Amino acid sequence: MIRAIVFDMDGVLVDSTTSHALAFQEVLQGIGVGGFDYSQYAGERTPDVFRKIRAERGLKLSETEINVLADTKSARARQLLSENDCFMPDYKLVLERLAEHFVLALASSGSRSSVDDFLDRGGARKLFRSVLSGSDVENAKPDPEIYLRSFLQLECQPEECAVVEDALSGVLAAKRAGAGRIIGFHPKRDGGSELLTAGAAPVIGMLRELLELFAVPPGGVKISCQPGLF
Repeated sequence: MIRAIVFDMDGVLVDSTTSHALAFQEVLQGIGVGGFDYSQYAGERTPDVFRKIRAERGLKLSETEINVLADTKSARARQLLSENDCFMPDYKLVLERLAEHFVLALASSGSRSSVDDFLDRGGARKLFRSVLSGSDVENAKPDPEIYLRSFLQLECQPEECAVVEDALSGVLAAKRAGAGRIIGFHPKRDGGSELLTAGAAPVIGMLRELLELFAVPPGGVKISCQPGLF
């Protein structure tokens, strides 16, 4: 029986892909790096992305410079997100309904400032019993650390927890953590084959589909989750 649901943030609760990609491109262009493909790095911590690019492009950047670039990129992404309504459709309704039946957690590779910005602007902080960011863990996804720590804070066994992820690295992290169910999220359902192969089942295209998966009504009427649904 699933007792808890752990959500990734970027790409699941926030439609942030365009903002993050543009922020990376702008910062990288400032140091003479072009041809950046964000899809290859989605779900990874910002400093780690810059470290990979440093290695791939043979750049001479110190750790101090990496951190400055990461901070600049994160600030620019937050600015872009604040200028647009980037919350996924029905995210608040879905979280509120699920919170009536399950304990919820947030486990994001984003910085603590980005996570706090989402929680404050979206008014969803009170819905999560556990909130972890990329700043709170030593090892980033696909390492299972962030999910193992989330399960511990929720006081649930891994097999009692479902995870909702849009990135390959996140699905792999959840699988390695022993999550009882991994639900892939991809706006274009036929674009989630990589998530299915990695262990997600099913892949959904809208957050409202979670209510049906977990047998939770879209209205305010509370019902018990069907025994053995997962």
